[in-house]
Order: sequence, then structure tokens, then C-alpha cells
Amino acid sequence: MKTRAAKIVIASVLLSGLAACAGGDPHAEAGFRALQKADYATAEPELKQALAAHPGDPYATLNLGAVYQNTGRADQAVPLYREVLKSGTNLYPNRTAGSATKQQSLADIARANLALIPGAQ
Repeated sequence: MKTRAAKIVIASVLLSGLAACAGGDPHAEAGFRALQKADYATAEPELKQALAAHPGDPYATLNLGAVYQNTGRADQAVPLYREVLKSGTNLYPNRTAGSATKQQSLADIARANLALIPGAQ
């Protein structure tokens, strides 16, 4: 049986694409890889380190939101997704996980994840 959490989508870019947003941050990449494996305990600190080095990075922000949402902390995911709605309109991932496609902007993915959180719209 698929759960709501299983439908949460995440996004990341290849290191070459990260240059404009996270400077090819290895923590952002490690966080994305862990998130793909549903290894939230590893993903969370990696993504937090990426955001400490590159505050506001929309890729790491979106992925940290997915960690929070997948671990029952939707209240912490909502503000992150809302931030990505503002900053990720014209940003497209090179790679995605879940049901996201490369044709969806980061803002589109954040919007889809918000739609899964009751009362977040």
C-alpha cells in the first residue's frame, strides 16, 4: 500500500547544475542520494550542512522539506516549500526522485508536496 509520504517528490541537480545554486556542494549531493534511499537520518544532517554553507539554496531547501514531510514533521516542511515557491519558479532539476519529472520546476514540485499536507494550501 502506498502512503502519502511515498508520493512526496524530491529533486536535485547534477554537480554541474549545482554551480549556480550550491556551488557543487557535496552535502547537497549526499543528502539527495540518502533521500532517494529513504535514509532520512543521513539526509537531514547533510542537507542542513548544505544549507549552512549555501543559505536559501532551493534544491537543498526542497529536499530538506521532503525529509521533514516524510518523517512526520509537515509543520517544518511547509515553510521550506513556501520558500521554494518563491525561489524555484525558473529552476528545473537534472534528476528527480518520486513522481516528479524534469519538466517540473522546483516550485511545481514544492506545490505538489504542499498539496499533500492538509491545510497547507
